Amino acid sequence: MSRTARQASSTGYYHIIMRGDNRNWIFQKRQYKLDFMEMLEEQENESTIEMAAWCIMDNHVHLVLKAELDQLSLAMKKINVKFAMRYNLNEKMIGHVFQDRFKSQAIETDQYLLQVIRYVHNNPIKARITEKLGAYKWSSYSQYINKDAVGKSQQFKFVLDFFAIVLMSLNHYIW
Repeated sequence: MSRTARQASSTGYYHIIMRGDNRNWIFQKRQYKLDFMEMLEEQENESTIEMAAWCIMDNHVHLVLKAELDQLSLAMKKINVKFAMRYNLNEKMIGHVFQDRFKSQAIETDQYLLQVIRYVHNNPIKARITEKLGAYKWSSYSQYINKDAVGKSQQFKFVLDFFAIVLMSLNHYIW
């Protein structure tokens, strides 16, 4: 059976989901989360992707990325292979680390972009890992709250500016 072609996003934004093979906990160790983030940042530094939001759970990861579809596929392949090699070496395992290929959903509107970012950041609450968003260390939520950290990312700035516009328009209707 052939694979379904990925849908290209007209906005360049994608919601990416990668799950551990057989739903295994692949990010159970702090170092694996750090390794994965380092690999994401490497791809961002190479200008293949831009991160808008992320959340690393123990058995899966959610990402909101901006990229050209071919660059996104290349970046995710590099991350997947590099992470799997490192993980398998450390855990003395062989074979797949991630279940299937990464899932990607095209994000076509600004409103949907904000909805997906909220969904990604709320994942630890939905999973009952924490009761407060700011208490979960492994998501970009704290980077949005900590204004000093936001300055380094064009995507964080864009999303914050867009949230501000939405809030201002809501304020307009309230008054």
